[in-house]
Amino acid sequence: MATYSCGRVSDMECGTVREITVGGRTLALARGEDGEYHVLDNMCAHQGGPLGRGYIDGDTLVCPIHGFAYHLGDGSCTMLPALRVPTIPVRIDGDEVLVELD
Repeated sequence: MATYSCGRVSDMECGTVREITVGGRTLALARGEDGEYHVLDNMCAHQGGPLGRGYIDGDTLVCPIHGFAYHLGDGSCTMLPALRVPTIPVRIDGDEVLVELD
């Protein structure tokens, strides 16, 4: 398992999401409205939309293509619970946001 930096806590406001590329993977880095960081696979389980270009609504990340929403904590879809987006462990070290990838 390798650890990668995704950016700085101070560079991202609550309630925002962005695409990041680390370890050869494109991911969605989200900072929930509660200030917690979450990292999900960037590909929507519905039709592959770019989740990192979506938006935060409460505790969900909404795909910009068809509006499918995924819970930030576990990646489950609010509309079709059988759909799930993989989540990636994230941690904060000082001002740095870190992810661990296989």
